Amino acid sequence: MTYNTHGCVGTDGKCRPERIAEVIRCFRPDVVALQEVDVGRQRSGKLDQARRIAELTDLSAHFTSARAVGEGRYGNAILTHHPYELRAEGILPVRRGEVRAAQWLRLALDHGHLDVVNTHLSLHFWERLAQFRALFSDEPDSPLGRHPAPFPALRGELDRLILCGDFNAGTLSPLYFLLRRRLRDAQRVRGRWKLGTFPSWFPLLRLDHVWIGKALRADSVIVPRDALTRVASDHLPIVADLSLALPLQEELAPAAATETEP
Repeated sequence: MTYNTHGCVGTDGKCRPERIAEVIRCFRPDVVALQEVDVGRQRSGKLDQARRIAELTDLSAHFTSARAVGEGRYGNAILTHHPYELRAEGILPVRRGEVRAAQWLRLALDHGHLDVVNTHLSLHFWERLAQFRALFSDEPDSPLGRHPAPFPALRGELDRLILCGDFNAGTLSPLYFLLRRRLRDAQRVRGRWKLGTFPSWFPLLRLDHVWIGKALRADSVIVPRDALTRVASDHLPIVADLSLALPLQEELAPAAATETEP
């Protein structure tokens, strides 16, 4: 699941992390990528929202701060019940907009690893393109020096990658077509009808996305639109049921073993 929580402030103006947790519990995902998460901010009662939502959903949380806001922090979080290794986290290039961050966890699965990258890109077109370059290029634009360390470019094999979050880019955006050259849009697999995610009360725009590497298959993708999701945040979540394609030798191993039994 990927979900822009809007600081857990719903369309009714109330800050309720419990509603975000209830949405997550409805689908019991293995991995949840959250954007716009508050930790220790005055507006959200100085609550650690990442930790609170993790407690309510029986998941572990890794929070990555994009910037300090007053006495608190603001950023992204990945929740999961799988063991994981932090591969990278840091900010993306910023010129005049808000500071944005990305986080990369490598999950340990029964059949190898799965890379999950969670991010939230800029509202400004040229800044989004610079942030795309920072995600994939070895020579990203330099961020402003007063911010934390920049996010290192994704390198190596990306077949087992899930890149998800709020990209602030619809399907007609140049950024969307650049991403399609590297990864697959989970909502487009098998010609599914593509559903909007923003605003939650009347979702016309598809700003949130789940991108997958070629070793992954999207078996189903839904955008829940009910009374709870319409009020819990100004975005709707995306819930993707993904399968990991195993190497041929792993798929054939059980059959080969059976054939050789006496």
